[in-house]
Amino acid sequence: MARHWTPLPASLSAAHAALVTELRHLKDQSGLSLSRLAAQTNYSRSSWERWLNGKRPIPRVAVERVAVVCGVEPAELLARWRRQNSPAQSDLGRAAAGPGAVANHPVQRSRPGTPESAGAGHATGLAVAPPPAHPAPAHPVLPRQLPCAPRHFVGRDDALRELAEVFERRRNTYGATTVLALDGTAGIGKTALAIRWAHQVAEQFPDGQLYTNLRGFDPTNSPMTPVEAIRGFLSAFQVPPEAIPADLDAQTALYRSLLSDKRILLVLDNARDAEQVRPLLPGSATCLTVVTSRSRLTGLAAVEGAHLMPLYLLSNSEAHQLLIAHIGPEQAEAQSAAVDELITRCAGLPLALSIVGARSAAQPNFPLSAIADELRETETLMNALNSGDAIADVRTVFSWSYRCLSAPAARLFRLLGTHPGPDISIPAAASMAGVPAEEARQALSELTRANLLDEHAPGRFAFHDLLRAYAGEQASLLDSDAERCDATHRMLDHYLHTASAAVLLLAPARAPLLVPPPRTGMIPEDLTDYNSALQWFDVERPTLLAAIELAAQSEFDVHAW
Repeated sequence: MARHWTPLPASLSAAHAALVTELRHLKDQSGLSLSRLAAQTNYSRSSWERWLNGKRPIPRVAVERVAVVCGVEPAELLARWRRQNSPAQSDLGRAAAGPGAVANHPVQRSRPGTPESAGAGHATGLAVAPPPAHPAPAHPVLPRQLPCAPRHFVGRDDALRELAEVFERRRNTYGATTVLALDGTAGIGKTALAIRWAHQVAEQFPDGQLYTNLRGFDPTNSPMTPVEAIRGFLSAFQVPPEAIPADLDAQTALYRSLLSDKRILLVLDNARDAEQVRPLLPGSATCLTVVTSRSRLTGLAAVEGAHLMPLYLLSNSEAHQLLIAHIGPEQAEAQSAAVDELITRCAGLPLALSIVGARSAAQPNFPLSAIADELRETETLMNALNSGDAIADVRTVFSWSYRCLSAPAARLFRLLGTHPGPDISIPAAASMAGVPAEEARQALSELTRANLLDEHAPGRFAFHDLLRAYAGEQASLLDSDAERCDATHRMLDHYLHTASAAVLLLAPARAPLLVPPPRTGMIPEDLTDYNSALQWFDVERPTLLAAIELAAQSEFDVHAW
């Protein structure tokens, strides 16, 4: 907003007075209040009052930030700033113009080479600022950074519909910044979905689309810092490197000022956690941010109001569509039995299906049944899904998430790969690891947040067959035979002793079985009455049958009978 400025001190040099007057003019033209200017440049209001009243020299960085905030080329203002700080120019200007000659007259905002600028220096006693070495283009290039849309994208109709509905609802809420956070296990297709939908809505964001891979789970590079990401975004908007502050808070203020009231779409891919994302969120309600992560960003929902959207495995129909997209309908129809088995073995994981499809497309004369035979054997399953490319190799992609786990969670993950049942309870997991129930609960929660495990029902956890195979592979590599045997023993003790206690609750008159004492670290289920015992047997029936078979195979004969 325009304001009545006090006269500048007569002691100011002509160059200093010209710079201050120009900055006053820019502030008034932009309609910024002094408080708003302070917030957008990350300096205090009192500092700007001193600078714009000529009481203190203005720092170079402050001049650069005003230029960015007001949307003008910084080079001309910096030329004035350099003359202000040049003793020879200051003395020359003071002698030519006399005390206070320009103090109360706005400087003409003209460009070198125009008729107006030709006499401007003579009229004020100032040398005309030289043209910038690299003048800004007449029409600045707006960033269009979205990667190409995925070619073999199928299904996800429900997810696309949810994204559209949430976006429509949020953008009609006054002042609300829209953040959509997709999470899911490695290879589930988070990036593909985010990029596909971003292309669908890109036209609604004419001021630019920004994309960056935050490398949250990169095997070779450390996660991208917010400072790196913001510098990249500022560069995309052609902010000169010398105008970008080094401090993260100052960078964030400049970045958000630049995006203020613009319609910008941001895709922040592969985020490690909420702390990595927060500084990158724009403050303007006209922007949309889509985040993908293998971790569930609950903190981002709690503090920033992000909409969390977990992504699940493909349905059988979607998996069929994806495989056909790679191998073609003719081959799929000719080898339908093999196609069905491949879909089952790939567990609905898009990455695994894409690898199988790519292998088949590269060798069209190679029968699909041969690939299915490889996937049928647990020992060769991970090898069969090796594409030769780190970012498209199931084992490698899983490893990026596994390496981020704490030691207790990683150990429990490995042991769960040896569990025979379709899912597991907290006491059973605690028994396998030989740890207290609360410690097991914390490790299970960490695995769930990392999307390496799914809590499909309260207190019951499972993972798909490919993650199970990877976990078992890691157990055989990193845990000794004795450790795995002890874990199996404690797990079988858990089911044996819990089942024995449950039988007595269902049939109190029945003579109890004489079972051997449990190993140290075994934790039974807490069953208190007939109904809880009956419910436990209903839920655990598939696991008990699998445990009997495992006990017989592993020479735990007493547990088996």
